[in-house]
Amino acid sequence: MKRVFVLVIFILFMFPLFSSEVDARFIETDSPIYAEMDALYALSTLASPNTNRPWTESQARLYLSKIDPNSLNEEGKRLYESVEEEINKGLRWEYEDGFSLSGGITFSNEFYAHTNSDFDTEEEWVRSWTDRKPLIRLWGEVSTGEMFYTSADILYRYGRAAMDDHYGLLKDIMTSDGYIASYVITDPENTPYVVSSKYFSDKLSSNFFTNTQNFSFIWPRRAIFSVGGDRWNVSFSRDRMKLGKSHIGSLLVDDHSDYTDSFRATFFNKYFTYDWVLMPLNTLTSDSEDPTTEARLYMIHTLDFRIFDRVSLKVSENVMWKYNVFDIGYLNPSFFFHNLNNRSMFNALAYIEVNAAVTKGLSIYAQYAMDQARAPHEGDGQSDAWGFSLGGEYTFTATKGIFTLYSEYLLTSPLLYRRDEMDFIKVSRYYHQGSDNDTYGHIPFFEYIGYRYGGDTNTVKTGVTYTLPSWGNAEFYVQLMEHGAMSIYSSHNKYGKNEDEANIKESTPTGDNVLRAVTVSLKGDFDISNILSWPGISLYGEADWIGTASFNKENKTYSDYKTDFQLSLGVSVAI
Repeated sequence: MKRVFVLVIFILFMFPLFSSEVDARFIETDSPIYAEMDALYALSTLASPNTNRPWTESQARLYLSKIDPNSLNEEGKRLYESVEEEINKGLRWEYEDGFSLSGGITFSNEFYAHTNSDFDTEEEWVRSWTDRKPLIRLWGEVSTGEMFYTSADILYRYGRAAMDDHYGLLKDIMTSDGYIASYVITDPENTPYVVSSKYFSDKLSSNFFTNTQNFSFIWPRRAIFSVGGDRWNVSFSRDRMKLGKSHIGSLLVDDHSDYTDSFRATFFNKYFTYDWVLMPLNTLTSDSEDPTTEARLYMIHTLDFRIFDRVSLKVSENVMWKYNVFDIGYLNPSFFFHNLNNRSMFNALAYIEVNAAVTKGLSIYAQYAMDQARAPHEGDGQSDAWGFSLGGEYTFTATKGIFTLYSEYLLTSPLLYRRDEMDFIKVSRYYHQGSDNDTYGHIPFFEYIGYRYGGDTNTVKTGVTYTLPSWGNAEFYVQLMEHGAMSIYSSHNKYGKNEDEANIKESTPTGDNVLRAVTVSLKGDFDISNILSWPGISLYGEADWIGTASFNKENKTYSDYKTDFQLSLGVSVAI
């Protein structure tokens, strides 16, 4: 086996590196290209390019073509060249007849430290399990020409639910009628959930581990099957996705969550982008592997108009669909599902987004999502559910780099994403091996698809980013958040029955005691490929300070103070 491995490495690296354009290749959402393209558009007095991300290579190439590099100053031109190089890097090896491939292995060693072990779950860390890198990632990509692309990876990483974690049972957190959100808990007496994570509670830890009982069985983490041209793409993928421009979090689909399966069809030109996303969701909530007769599908279709260079408008109706018998007629993406008035099968989330360039470097943006509003002749049994965010950015060049100052406000009503029959919450199951070889199980994790903290929140975030083209980037921000009593595990019904209507009438923030949290964060990435081209080495780090307290609305007093300083440092070597 060792000889085979050495032979494969020799074959891969005996050839010189090439690059080929692959229209169907997707650029990962954690690539700096998205923030850099936003900065280029701001410096060119253009509204941000399409905020549905990730993009394909052909999309990115089209969006870059709107930028006139001759209108940019020296720093702007360097940024343009950096973005252009990233877009056109293609795959590493090119052969005859359009065949190309790429592959490699990335070793990432990360160290984590924090001062307060009471912050012992990933929800209480700014840098969550999704953001932490695997110890080893082996990946490969193949293309048969510009129009076809596929990729997948194999990971060795610490599990989201691991052997040394502390667990409770779902019966302790579900509602009295046996629900978490709109999911029926089928085996609450035997299905655990993570109460405290060793990975996040230890004051000193790393992503290095030798006990394979802590291994994550979920891989590939990212897998792409994509066909596309210079103005269209169709893909079936497992990827990280973000739909909407926001520094706090997108109200439609946010990338705080783990990688998600989706079928996606995108058609685009300089003036219009149509995105149709089908996101099949898991419906198993317990450790049982028995099949369920219920299926859930999230259908998203967004229409992004860019009739004026300075203004873009995105409108969307997004449907969560629960069904036992599949009816292909409901897949029509141009249908208006509010017309069907079938609460037991559908729940629709309306969405609108505006991005505008006010002047060179200065832009504003806004999102609005509405789940429920009282229509004419409709009763008021269900409470209104909505959320909005409003922000502004100023981008300028200085000290050989690009600065972006931003400030943003987000408000969500208590019952955003929450309904009795159908809601906008997903459940994922992670395989877990217990303390002996005969103990196995699936651990469910419930998450909002949109904004990470869901409804019942007031949030303000102000920060600055700095980009040094081809070298790296840094960000500093301060965030203030106020969160009421509503959570995924709270009932949306005032009598505690999730089978009944979502009828809590309070305003944000709900409850007598409100959680108030302050986050101060500094993070950065540094790529030294300009110094050492092979292997690819990157250094990164993040320092976060969090302070929380409970505020009593009646007495105007604070209690339950907690603070934590969280540090993450890492180095990645890509071969």
